[in-house]
Amino acid sequence: MKLISKIPYWVIILVTLLIGLTCGLLWTDIPYIKFNNELKLYEVLNLLLTLSLAILIPFLIKKLIDDNRSIKSFLVDEVKSIISTLSKIESIISTSHTIGNLTQANKDEIIFLFHKTELQMNSLFQQLQLSFPSFSNDIMDKLKEKYFIYERFLTGGEMMLSTFINVDNRFYREHCTEYSKIETLLKTMVHCIHKI
Repeated sequence: MKLISKIPYWVIILVTLLIGLTCGLLWTDIPYIKFNNELKLYEVLNLLLTLSLAILIPFLIKKLIDDNRSIKSFLVDEVKSIISTLSKIESIISTSHTIGNLTQANKDEIIFLFHKTELQMNSLFQQLQLSFPSFSNDIMDKLKEKYFIYERFLTGGEMMLSTFINVDNRFYREHCTEYSKIETLLKTMVHCIHKI
């Protein structure tokens, strides 16, 4: 990297200002700055404060906006991965409904995918806690509530019985309703994260 890219902009501006003042005072043919003796100290400080704010605020705000944008993008990707994992569960149920058969291997895969989703949700919660602590508790409580309703519907109900080998129309409709609720909440989370 170049040396200039490592130096903050305000240091470069300050050094340039000091060099200009020094040149103005040393050379008599270059007019130098005369301070009005009637100026009060607070007026000079006010001017310096105004100039420093005019220079520093755009850099600080731009950095803050850019930092939050990358964090939000990362959090949105985490939510999308949860949606992707849950859509695999939905795909298994949909395929089983279409072919008329739900195997024990399908049930085991559903249980594994729920476990994977819980790990992803814990990761998302920890990242939200670090980046946006005031937002994280409320949204994660809603997500956990919808998730556990959906998870209990599939793993705590009739589907896990050994006699349940056919996904009928009634079960499929109920599953689509529960899946739609959690998917809608996750998509809403994406919008909420962008609005933070």
